[in-house]
Parts: sequence; C-alpha cells; structure tokens
Amino acid sequence: MNLKASGISASTALSYKVELPRASDAVRNLMLMLDELEDGEEVEQLVVDVSEAFWLPPNHPFERKFFVARFGDKWVVLLKTAQGSRNATLTWATIAALQGRLASSTFTSPERRRAKSVAEVLMEIFVDDPRMTFRGTRDRINFNMAKMTAIWMAMGFPLALHKNHRGAKIPWIGCLFEVRVACAEVQVEITEEKVKEVDMLTGDILKGNVVSLVLLRSYAGKLQSMASLIVFLRPFCHAAVGGFL
Repeated sequence: MNLKASGISASTALSYKVELPRASDAVRNLMLMLDELEDGEEVEQLVVDVSEAFWLPPNHPFERKFFVARFGDKWVVLLKTAQGSRNATLTWATIAALQGRLASSTFTSPERRRAKSVAEVLMEIFVDDPRMTFRGTRDRINFNMAKMTAIWMAMGFPLALHKNHRGAKIPWIGCLFEVRVACAEVQVEITEEKVKEVDMLTGDILKGNVVSLVLLRSYAGKLQSMASLIVFLRPFCHAAVGGFL
C-alpha cells in the first residue's frame, strides 16, 4: 500500500529503528566456524525466504481505520500490517527476532574448542531472509537444515522453499551480495545485476540537469545498501540522504 498518498506515513513516527545485519556479520560467523573445523567437518550456508512476511502479523483493531482501501465500489479493511506502512517493518522485525532466538535455542549447546565456543548453527535475519551458517559433518548439516526449516514452518512461518539458496556460494540481502566460502577464506561481492542497475540509474541522472525526488531516493537507497560493504561510499551516501531526503 502507498500510505504516503493518504498522508498516513507523514502522520506517524517510529520510536526506534531496526538494526539490520550487514555482510560483515555473515563473514564473521563464517570465519569463526572455519577456524574451528575438525576432520570430516565442513561449513555450508542456507538462505530461505519467509513468504508474505509483512502480511503475517495482525494489526491492532484501533489502527484498522487507517488501513482501508477502495476497490471498485467496495471498501476493503485490512486486518494485517500492510506492507508499505511505517510500522510494518518494526512489527515484523520484532517477531522475526524472537523467532530467530527461539529456533536457535533448540540446537545443541556450543562446544568448547580450543579457546572458543562454537555453535553448530549461527543465524542472521535481514527483514524476511534468514541466513544460516551450519558446521559439522555432511549428515549433521543435512539434519540441522531440515530441523531448522521444520521449526520455522511449525511456528507458522510459511517458507518459499523453491526460492531457497544452499551451498558454498549464495546470494543474500535481496540478491545484493554474494557470499562465498572456500577452504579457509570468505569472499563477499556485489552481484553483477545490482551493479548494472546502479550504472543504469547513474546514466539516467546524467542525461539531464533535473533529478526527480523519487529517482534520487531510489538511487541513494541503492548506494546506501552497497555502502555497507564498500565503506568509502558511506560519507557520500549519508550526505545525500541527509541533505536531500
């Protein structure tokens, strides 16, 4: 829903924001597990997508008068936190964070190896994309992946299993990054598709001397996402977001 047009977004505010994981969090967990591998063990990644995540939590009955849409000659009242509302991300993130902790707690306690405690499963959740790192033998990893998937579904979270990514190289964060683990190293790079997308937007901006606010927001948002990995972009992105948006 576009709640900017109705003025709802401008009339609401958030008391706090969600802190999302970065590519560096995935790298740290992968390096931690690689450093503690024993003979016969390996590390593998899994990313799944929660289907229609923002439409799962119900909204408060008092707020439903703000979630009304017209379709033909009928009025539709939404009973869920519609994607596009200011609080939808916060509501979903609170639930997802709790689910992530509950799911992780069902696995074995971290094992003590040399100077560190290393768990079999480590997880980051970027909005509706849980990303998990598994350590162990092939059979153990297969079991834990099946167990983790079953737990999410048993708790009422529908998973788009046909869209999952598993292996040593997987895309993450809206296919913005590709995270690859090989031997004793981890590589993260921005996908070619996202690079071409930003390059195309740059060309559109350079064609004229006037830039629409919608295009500028989209451009700055994409660069800000890339800046989580390419750190020298951060000052320019913060200046753009703060000065123009």
